[in-house]
Amino acid sequence: MSAPSVSIIIPIYNVEKYLDRCLSSIENQDLRDFEVIMVDDGSSDNSGNIARKFTDKDSRFILYTNEKLGTSKTRNFALKYARGEYISFVDSDDYIAPNFLSTLYYAAKKADADISMCGFSVHYEKNGKVKPMKSLKGGEYSQEEAMRLLLCDKDIRFFVWNKLWRSKLIKENNIAFRDMYYEDVLFCTTAFNRIKKLVSVDLSGYFYSRRTMTFLEQSMSDRRINDYIYTVEFLRKFLEKNSIYEKYKNSFQVHAGHVYRSLVILNIQATHSSKKKGCFKRIRQGMKTVSFYRGRKFTESC
Repeated sequence: MSAPSVSIIIPIYNVEKYLDRCLSSIENQDLRDFEVIMVDDGSSDNSGNIARKFTDKDSRFILYTNEKLGTSKTRNFALKYARGEYISFVDSDDYIAPNFLSTLYYAAKKADADISMCGFSVHYEKNGKVKPMKSLKGGEYSQEEAMRLLLCDKDIRFFVWNKLWRSKLIKENNIAFRDMYYEDVLFCTTAFNRIKKLVSVDLSGYFYSRRTMTFLEQSMSDRRINDYIYTVEFLRKFLEKNSIYEKYKNSFQVHAGHVYRSLVILNIQATHSSKKKGCFKRIRQGMKTVSFYRGRKFTESC
């Protein structure tokens, strides 16, 4: 069999409420030359049966079953089987516009880009509202331009799912997901440092499902807080190791500042909530850690 234009990777875990919507949006793409690699990561609900419904009627849908590896390891597992020229990561509770794949694929081919990306909208599951988010202006961007924008985490966000990734970029550079929260930050930074060109298209083609109204409504466990703080440490050390910190330090400070301000809000919440008091010391220590990596002088070896 010839390799498809796009391989779509979908980790699945207890998403029976959303999965049919996700897979139907892929089935209805106007670009037909794709494969879908679904990995059921030990679901205890009806997710596996929903996925099998699509494999039974469409040979482009392939289902693997694992046992609670987590999103990062599941994506890495699926990458081994991806045959497409480009790779798309779609979360199983999200969905995509009918022209998502075609628009991104043909834009990438025309520009010979390693990454193509589009805008996205947030679908708030609590009230059903869909809010388009600010997106990068359509056009071609050099590696340096793209990296600078990524590190600011504004016009180009640290998300893998509103982008198509050239398969060779990922596989030839052994780029993989680390088993942690906010794993997209590490993946995107590593990949963007290896690209030659990114192309952006004027399309809000990805619909991100948010079950809470704000970021800070999520359950901020110790591990989630630790991993959020670690993104700042990783970025500083990555830039230093690759001798590009001075080039991108202003952009780095934008992300680091955002993390610090989020921790300040969490710290205030922790002082007023019995449920979060256990995180109080960790948050305060995290603020000190982020302040350290934001400092102008940085002597810790990479």
